[in-house]
Amino acid sequence: MGLFDKWIPKEIRKPISSAIDFVDEDILDPAGEFLEEEILDPAGEWLGEEVAQPIRKELSSWMPNELQAFAGTLGGIGGGKLGYLIAGMMTGNPYLIALGAGIGAAAGDIAADYSTTDENVEWDPNYVSAALSGTTAGLGAFKGADAVKGTEFLEGDTLSKSNLKELRDTAAKTAELADASVGTAAQGATAMQAAEAQQNLENVMNMIDAGTLNMTTGTAGNLTAKE
Repeated sequence: MGLFDKWIPKEIRKPISSAIDFVDEDILDPAGEFLEEEILDPAGEWLGEEVAQPIRKELSSWMPNELQAFAGTLGGIGGGKLGYLIAGMMTGNPYLIALGAGIGAAAGDIAADYSTTDENVEWDPNYVSAALSGTTAGLGAFKGADAVKGTEFLEGDTLSKSNLKELRDTAAKTAELADASVGTAAQGATAMQAAEAQQNLENVMNMIDAGTLNMTTGTAGNLTAKE
């Protein structure tokens, strides 16, 4: 606060500093010590003795030594799936979902490795395995953009009016060809082309209505394929 000391009068600065010191030393520090000593430490000991150790004793008793090496990886897969589901229920942000999957996978890797290690063997966390599980699950959680069926557009793309005009023109031209080919050998093929072009246009318009595709002037709502 050296720079501000020159601007703030001593009469104001000293009471403020005393109040900050009081809150820090007489309130926050004792509260933190109480939380750690009376709540967190006992809770951690209880979870370790009453939950984690019995689970470890039971699982390690029937886990073959040959398979124990793969326990962390399997736990990472399960933890990643669980983290992905929980994050997906809480947010639609793909980065947070990937983060949730990564954290879940790393935690699952460590938990499974611990739970299947013989209780008489000193357990050392395999941080490399946990990091690999977390990274793999996090990267795998990113969902690639889906293509709009029958078009070159991907979900999240922004369309221009010329893009829509091209789709509408294609649908109109194929419809004209289908009408003109009635009674000829090409009737079936042109009718299929017209139906496909119309369906592609409707797919795009439905995506725009749903907000999955955007227009250059913003999301277009309540559009129809004939507009």
